[in-house]
Amino acid sequence: MEKHWEETEDHLDERIDSRISMAGVIDVLKRDIGDDTSILTNWKVRTIDYSGDKIKITSTTGEELEADKCVISVSAKIMQTNVIQFVPELSQKKIDAFNMVGLERAVKLLIKFKKNVWPEKLQSLICADCDIPEMWFREFEINENEKHWVAVCYCMSESADKIV
Repeated sequence: MEKHWEETEDHLDERIDSRISMAGVIDVLKRDIGDDTSILTNWKVRTIDYSGDKIKITSTTGEELEADKCVISVSAKIMQTNVIQFVPELSQKKIDAFNMVGLERAVKLLIKFKKNVWPEKLQSLICADCDIPEMWFREFEINENEKHWVAVCYCMSESADKIV
């Protein structure tokens, strides 16, 4: 897989083609975790009972699974509103950690150009006191005859409210 951000970086970042959906991310996870691993998406969990030797996971429709290990990926809001019941209950320390996570508006703008309009080696730009405080710049080769340049603009909180 292609490394990105910097050619010299030694992190094991994966670059997945931007035309691939989240299915591409799941495929990479399955490859790295192992073929005997189940990854379920859009499977709404009601209860996770980790009190026994096996973890018992129950969906909102009553379907049940058993597993040796379980990883869930849900928003902080789901954890803050106790939509998922844990048996035994999570520790107060974990509950407090989830409750510290703020959920403010975030906006990501992708602006596509037919030619490069920024300096050639520019990767990113941070302007903390601007309405769009962070921008990343990338070149994408669509095919051997066509390239696009994309500016990814990211802002949160008050900056995002102004954009909206």
